[in-house]
Amino acid sequence: MLGQKHTTASYYHQHSMGSINRMKRMIPIIGIPSKFDWRDKGVVGPVMSQENCGACWAFSTVGVAESMYAIENGTLHSFSVQEVRLIFSTCFSIY
Repeated sequence: MLGQKHTTASYYHQHSMGSINRMKRMIPIIGIPSKFDWRDKGVVGPVMSQENCGACWAFSTVGVAESMYAIENGTLHSFSVQEVRLIFSTCFSIY
């Protein structure tokens, strides 16, 4: 069965039960919304088409960098996936 090894691992039940208990303790904290969507804050860019470029890691990395910049500076800017791929391929001699 898929995932069976994970659920029978010695750490699984201790970790999963601890997570549930922590969540129950966290819910009553005042001032923290029960639901939060970064899209409403304007710090998440649109979904970009990867087509078949083979660099999903670059798209996700650029998306995170764009959002981090927007959260810190208040403005969402588009960064270049192609430049990230170029820098990576230059530094690590791939692609």
